[in-house]
Amino acid sequence: MGPGGPGQPKKKNNTTKIILGVLGGVVALVIIAVIVVVVQVNGRIAAERRAEEEKKNAERAAITDSTAAVKGYLDALVAGDATKALSYSRQKLEGPLLTPEVYQQAAKQGTITQPYVAEPTYVTADASGGYTKTNIQASYTIAGTPQNVYFSVINVNGQWKLDETTGTVAVSNGPVKIFGVDVTDTTQALPGVYEVSPPNNRMTYEETKITIEGPGRSDSFYARAKLTDQGAKDFTDAAKAAVDKCLATNDPKPADCPWISLNYSGGTIKPGSVRLKLNNNPLDGATARLSTGTQARIGMSVQFTGTAQSSTGAPLTLSSTTKYLVATGDISKEQIQISFS
Repeated sequence: MGPGGPGQPKKKNNTTKIILGVLGGVVALVIIAVIVVVVQVNGRIAAERRAEEEKKNAERAAITDSTAAVKGYLDALVAGDATKALSYSRQKLEGPLLTPEVYQQAAKQGTITQPYVAEPTYVTADASGGYTKTNIQASYTIAGTPQNVYFSVINVNGQWKLDETTGTVAVSNGPVKIFGVDVTDTTQALPGVYEVSPPNNRMTYEETKITIEGPGRSDSFYARAKLTDQGAKDFTDAAKAAVDKCLATNDPKPADCPWISLNYSGGTIKPGSVRLKLNNNPLDGATARLSTGTQARIGMSVQFTGTAQSSTGAPLTLSSTTKYLVATGDISKEQIQISFS
């Protein structure tokens, strides 16, 4: 048959089917692409949501844990537990006033009550997104006096630690004893009230308390002391004994007795030949006083005469001599050592 015959429509149908098939494939690809994009977008949104949720959870955990560190520290102070309180410090601390025995007494003298800790409003994150530090406000009363304290809290290897847990006790004009412990200068102490006493019963202090109100705070103690009757007696007895010891020596220039220096114009005095005699009470009317710290002093007038021998054995008579002395000594020592000037 010719070109217009019955076979021509079949070619058209085949072409149409091909076109429809191509269009169907394109539509299917578009649908698949749309589905892929939707899945990717949804996945990204879900990942962002998870990341945001994880960030919020991490921040909430940082707030909770840092707040708990401050609460734990204050609870330890309330309980008088030095070991527990110091466990919250970012650094290892040691000192004569940081022992459990001392702090139990300081916490009893300066009772800490009504501790309150406010949660921080923010936590600082580092470049990697980890939360590293925050500031926390707290309040409490110590020995009845309200205190407001700001704590710097730092994440140290996953544990929240306080940047400061102690204050500073500064002692001058000492040494002193704090709850029986010798303290000579500056040392660290947990918040509390510390009782100060002299080294012994030879002196008393006008003030007897040191208060550390909180971490990072300080209190100074100047040991303004007075001699007790016992202290004055012990010191004057030691001074008189030192004078007697000097006079009892047989040398013209005895050691530790600079006020005795005997000379003979006709020659030299024979060592060991000197015999001295005290002619007065050198402490009559003299008053012992504290000068600085635990150093006491007393002025006195010493009159003495004596005899000796020259280097050739000739007898010598020493004329009456008067010396004005100042005796000083440390009354914190069990045995008071006297020096003269």
